Amino acid sequence: MSSQGPLARHVADVRLGLEVMAQRDPRDPWYVPAPLQGPKPAAPVKVALAKIPGDMVTDRGVIALQRKAADHLADAGYAVSEVDVPDLNKVWQLWCDLIMTETRVLHQDQMLAVSSADFQKTFHGFIALANQLDQAGYMKAIAARSGHIRNWMTFLEQYPLVLMPTTVRKTPEVNADLGGGLSLRPVSKAPSIDRISSLVLRTDQPLDIDQLSEFMNELLEEHGKQLLRYKGVLNIAGEDRRLVFQGVLKLYGFDWDTEWAEGEARESVIVFIADELPEEKIRAGFARVASA
Repeated sequence: MSSQGPLARHVADVRLGLEVMAQRDPRDPWYVPAPLQGPKPAAPVKVALAKIPGDMVTDRGVIALQRKAADHLADAGYAVSEVDVPDLNKVWQLWCDLIMTETRVLHQDQMLAVSSADFQKTFHGFIALANQLDQAGYMKAIAARSGHIRNWMTFLEQYPLVLMPTTVRKTPEVNADLGGGLSLRPVSKAPSIDRISSLVLRTDQPLDIDQLSEFMNELLEEHGKQLLRYKGVLNIAGEDRRLVFQGVLKLYGFDWDTEWAEGEARESVIVFIADELPEEKIRAGFARVASA
C-alpha cells in the first residue's frame, strides 16, 4: 500500500541508493530479503505500460515522457503492452482510510502538539479525505487490502515491470499540499462538468446554532467528499453579529463577523457547489434548522 525508496536523476544512482536501503536491519519488522541480483528473467521481459483513464486530468508533457520511456524499452528488446492496471483509485482510498485511522488513533495528539500550522493544515486535509474507520470497518479494510495485494501480485506475475508516472501532472509547486483537500489527491479523476451544480438557500428566520452544527455534521459525514465548496453568511438566534462560514470537502469553519446594522434585513444565505449535489437532503436539513 505504501512504499519508500530513493529519488535521483539517474537510474544508476537510484540503484545505488536502493542497495543501501535494502540491507537487513533487525529493528525493521517488515524486512524481507529482496536481493537486487537474481536469476535473469526469460526474454523478452514483459512491461505493462499503464493505461491512463481518459477522464483523468493529465499533463501532456508527463504522458509524452511516459511514452518516450516505453519506446526506449521496446527498442532495447522489452515486450511493452499498454494495459489497465489494478484499480488505483480504490487502492489510494483504502490506503488513506487505513493510515489516517491509524494515525488518528495512535499519533494525532502527539503530532499536532509539536507541529507547525502548515503541517496541521495538510494533516487535516488528509483526515478530511479519509473515511474514519471503527473496529469493524478497520477489519474489513485490512481484508480488502489483502485482496488488492493479491490482485497486484497476480498482475506482476504476468508483467514484472510496470511503467507509469509518479504523478500524471507536473511536479507540484512548493507548498502545493497546503491548498486543501482537492490539491491533496491529484490521482482522482476530474469531476464531470455535467455532475457539478450549485444550490443557494435563503431564510429570514433566525437559526439555532446547535441545530445548524448538527445539520452540517450530518451532511459532511455522508456527503463531505462531494461538497467541493460551500460558504454563507448566517443570522443566528440571540446574536447581533453575523456568522460567516465556509468549507471545502469535510473541512469547514465558522467566524463571527460584524454586527447587523439597525434596520437591516437579517437574511441567512448559504451557497453549495458539489459533485452530484445532494439537493433534496440539503434542502430538507436546512428547512428543519430554519423552522426550529
